[in-house]
Amino acid sequence: MSGSGSEKRAGLSRVWAVLFAVLVWPALVDGCPHKCSCSGSHVDCQGLGLKTVPKGIPRSAERLVITQNNVFGFAEILRSKKT
Repeated sequence: MSGSGSEKRAGLSRVWAVLFAVLVWPALVDGCPHKCSCSGSHVDCQGLGLKTVPKGIPRSAERLVITQNNVFGFAEILRSKKT
């Protein structure tokens, strides 16, 4: 493998930056799913015409409201989250 030590360190720094962005940053950001509203541990996605459970639900969420949507297959989603 060719390249100076500083080039290798720069490449390694980029790898760590990407890993941080992909693995750590989402856990640090307490966002809210697109179109939903969030308040504390409550995520309200009621009546938005959703067909799937929204992505980006904060880990701190204790209550998710998805009534008045078209979400099907919810039992399968719950089973997959338990593993």
